[in-house]
Amino acid sequence: MVHGLAVAATVLPPTVMLAGLVVRTAALRLAPHGRLAGYDRRSRFHPGGVAVVLATLGAAGAAPLLGVGGLGKETAVLVVASAAMALLGAVDDVWPLGTRMRLVVASPAALAVVVASGLGPWPGVLAVVWIVFLTNAFGPRGDADGATGTVAAMTALGLGACALIAGRSADALVLGVLAAALIAFLLTTRHAVRAFLGGCGSLFTGFTLGAAAVVLHVGEPAPRSAAELFALNAVVLADACVVTLSRRCAGRPLLHGARDHIAHRLRRVGLTPRGVAVVLGGVSLIGTLHVLLLQGGWLAPAAVLPLVGADLAAVVLLLGVPVYGAAARGEVPRGGAGHVPHQTYATPSLVGSVRMPPVDASFTGRTETIAGRRREE
Repeated sequence: MVHGLAVAATVLPPTVMLAGLVVRTAALRLAPHGRLAGYDRRSRFHPGGVAVVLATLGAAGAAPLLGVGGLGKETAVLVVASAAMALLGAVDDVWPLGTRMRLVVASPAALAVVVASGLGPWPGVLAVVWIVFLTNAFGPRGDADGATGTVAAMTALGLGACALIAGRSADALVLGVLAAALIAFLLTTRHAVRAFLGGCGSLFTGFTLGAAAVVLHVGEPAPRSAAELFALNAVVLADACVVTLSRRCAGRPLLHGARDHIAHRLRRVGLTPRGVAVVLGGVSLIGTLHVLLLQGGWLAPAAVLPLVGADLAAVVLLLGVPVYGAAARGEVPRGGAGHVPHQTYATPSLVGSVRMPPVDASFTGRTETIAGRRREE
């Protein structure tokens, strides 16, 4: 184990940095230019997500060559299943398949990972549900790619640290490269939105993180495993609760996408795109620190209870943010009939990539007409 840690400490930093550089360069070179408002994320090829996938798969294939050891059977199955999910996402980017088709494909892929990991029947069923849930929780949601990428990067760092502590250097390399690739992807949206994860990158990321969490916690005590999984995915679980409850109360279909996730609600209350990414990334970082302390034996599983309480409080507060109907779209002025409608633009964002609804076309047309008359006079 000591030798493996020494090799990993030597190989991981340059490999991770190189992967991040490659992803950032590829995303910037191949991404289409122009404003966000004129770029349709659907029915397009997304080089940012493809670069994340290729960098991570390349690290998995190069692990034996770098001297960090070969991948275990369960990890090898995980990599192949993640590649299949990336292929599904790439097809979904060009020809949208829908949520049900993604669930149909993700279920057997998750089952293959669970069988390879050697889990029993009942734990295996829970593991399959967990992997499928995380796969669809992380994507595809291109209008919040920055927030999603930030949370995923923090989760990958936490899982990579768990793998390194457990002496699984190859797994730590793969997860470290995934985290570096996601961070490099975030840097491509530093000044303007020029790249998106798309279905390819988001489905691959969600499946890899969900399956890696299962593989790395096989054989661990149930209370500690549950505490670590919750801490790593506190943001995702809160988002799922908010979306499920709000759609159920509003009578909306659960599987139909909408701008009702946590990232969209935080934008509604006034946070900037960068602020959304910082808040969600900070919460994920707190969860990652909890996991490291749990792995080291410095915290008991009950130490995550305050995090559970904070998650529940956040769910209750965020459910009060309006995201449906005319008021949420800005069509009903809050200041009365004489109040000028609030204009919201699809602005090129920094890290968040969260877009607000488009400008009211009739209001914009009237403004342009008045401006033209004044110029003529």
